[in-house]
Amino acid sequence: MDLASDIPGLWTAPTTTDADRKEIIRTVLTDVAVTVLGDSERVAVTLTWAGGHTTSGELARPVARLNQLSYYPELMQRVQALHEQGLNAAEIAAALDAEGFRPPKRIPRFTRDAVRRLPSSTRNDASDSAPRPGTGLGGPDRPGQHEWWLPDLARALAMPQATLYTWIRRGWVTARQDTTTAHRWIIIADPVTLAGLRERRTRPPGYYTRHRWTDPETPAIPPEPGTQAAATRLRVQCG
Repeated sequence: MDLASDIPGLWTAPTTTDADRKEIIRTVLTDVAVTVLGDSERVAVTLTWAGGHTTSGELARPVARLNQLSYYPELMQRVQALHEQGLNAAEIAAALDAEGFRPPKRIPRFTRDAVRRLPSSTRNDASDSAPRPGTGLGGPDRPGQHEWWLPDLARALAMPQATLYTWIRRGWVTARQDTTTAHRWIIIADPVTLAGLRERRTRPPGYYTRHRWTDPETPAIPPEPGTQAAATRLRVQCG
């Protein structure tokens, strides 16, 4: 009876294991209803306790894309307003954090680079200029026409560089590496390819992985034959 009257103490006791806590939950709760609000980070939770009493609340879940956030329109409006006040990317990031805005996934705060990657034309200094592809013949170590440095294309698509690198490894984009010791990636993407990449960016996580098994004819952005990306794609599909 003493334990029943002090559930919080029992829950936090150092001798209580995770298995014990699961048993406590099964004893005091009869139902848990979880509803994701749209495609956003907001999750409504309703707990039905033993005896019939209910408790409702809201939680936040990690989401993959910025535009899934329920406050995405307000966030972009705020970024525009801060830009018009003359703030640079680092100052905008600090202001967003102070005002309680948070990025998607499990990233705790905005950074200067995160602000630069926002899908916005608000750029405030030379380092924040909008990324553009190379022009003309770039040679083996520089982007040529319709070619991009990986960071520049990631910024243009408002996506993490790590994700774009994964696309290279999967053969979803055609890319080459320069001949310097850095071996930086140069991605080939003309306007038509860019449109396809932006469409791919809007797909939910796991979309193409699921469709590879359910629909072998799912269109993809094909790599050029003989490229490293094409070989990587073959290994992924056949390995």
